Amino acid sequence: MHGEQVALGALVAAAAHGSPLRDTLVAFFARLGLPTSPGDLGIDKDQLLAAVRSAPATRPDRYTILSDVTGDDEALSRLIDRAFLPA
Repeated sequence: MHGEQVALGALVAAAAHGSPLRDTLVAFFARLGLPTSPGDLGIDKDQLLAAVRSAPATRPDRYTILSDVTGDDEALSRLIDRAFLPA
């Protein structure tokens, strides 16, 4: 399950970076049978928001793109929505 969660995290990171690879990752994950949305793992949006909000604290001495949105709930919610738009 951890690897599946990492796959979802990759989609969040791709969306945070504005990467055009997000759609490619979604298609690739689908072909491999990996989750492409939090619901695939039984994770609701509030749980995902909490996880992303706390992620930068796992390595406080390192910069992460998620640090830019974790203090702004509205921006974080928009990021999660972008991460899981249909490919």
